[in-house]
Amino acid sequence: MPSKVTQFSRFVLVGPFPDPVNGVSLVNQALSRRLVTLTGCVASTRKTSSNLKQKHLGKFARFIANILLLPFSLGRHQSVMYISIAGGVYQGLDVFYLFFARLCRARIYVHHHSFNYLNRKSPLSALLFRICGPRSQHVVLGERMAFLLRDLYPEVQETHVLSNVAFMNVSEFAEGASAKDEVFTVGFLSNVCREKGGDLVEIIKLASERDIPVRFKIAGPVVDASLEAELIELSKLHRNVELIGPVYGDQKSDFLNSLNLFIFPTKYHNEAEPLVLWEAMKAGVPFLSYDRGVIAELTEAPMCEIVKGASGMVSGIEQVHTLFVDDFEAYDHQRQDLSDFFMKKREACMITLDHLLLEL
Repeated sequence: MPSKVTQFSRFVLVGPFPDPVNGVSLVNQALSRRLVTLTGCVASTRKTSSNLKQKHLGKFARFIANILLLPFSLGRHQSVMYISIAGGVYQGLDVFYLFFARLCRARIYVHHHSFNYLNRKSPLSALLFRICGPRSQHVVLGERMAFLLRDLYPEVQETHVLSNVAFMNVSEFAEGASAKDEVFTVGFLSNVCREKGGDLVEIIKLASERDIPVRFKIAGPVVDASLEAELIELSKLHRNVELIGPVYGDQKSDFLNSLNLFIFPTKYHNEAEPLVLWEAMKAGVPFLSYDRGVIAELTEAPMCEIVKGASGMVSGIEQVHTLFVDDFEAYDHQRQDLSDFFMKKREACMITLDHLLLEL
């Protein structure tokens, strides 16, 4: 199918890009690279900040520079703006990007990454979607996100479901731990904060009380110092708890490949579709997670389940551990099925992504 992108004089991609490295910035980077590979079209990027440590003044200065350059980037000929919108108050800045896009008669594609404005209706989001116009196209992470978006905001008419797995690199595909004689290892990887891992302490204590012989490995940058102090104290009392700290690149791959089970006790209100769950599945590592965003839609994968609360998480850990000990062949077979599921899902989503890009 010939690409429509080459018909346009301008293609502008607005959103966070590395650095810093996070899920949204990695998706935008992968999208830009895929556009070049598929169509030969190089996007003009306008980087917005996703760095929580950057001062508001710095974010505003970047915004002003982007806005001043935007009319020149879009021009007055046929053009496309593809924007990854913010989840909260910074949608107020996205409004201006979209206003200029409409002014320049650009076709608008909006990529959604947050449930902040889907957990309840936001007047700011409603304004933003009215500015986008009825012909705008909205890229969402799952069917639940599509339903809520159309239900809360009648201005949104066209949605395309595209999972984050479409943007994952599989060039360094590896498989998780599978040796039966090794200690069953449960891992967590995310920002170490109350919203993402606040239940880790209770989970570890409950597992110890139930005498479940597992090892816990906790990785990720510390965001909450008080939670870190609790985990350090816990690791002193329980030798089966290992605090690793931030992991990136090969270290991240090695960490995931060392696991038998991944847990994600997130209570983050705006959680959508964490890339780390797909990264675990890529390594053939099943996950247990609390129900947030579209995570439930990932549980069609083998041994991946939604659990409720710390007690439910520990019961899930015990169940997978029992399978690992009592019927290792069945566990290993399902782990292989999980890796196959990941590859098939990624292939299907890549087809969806390519179709979307060719229709731009």
